[in-house]
Amino acid sequence: MIPFVAGLALHPYALGIDPEARGTLFVETRGRVPVSPVTP
Repeated sequence: MIPFVAGLALHPYALGIDPEARGTLFVETRGRVPVSPVTP
């Protein structure tokens, strides 16, 4: 198995929601991908 991690950060200021630019929203995930085929 090969582990992986992915993340995304969004600054609400870019959408006009947070005019003082004080916050950041994060979405993160992690998992594992098989290297060889998995038999049923």
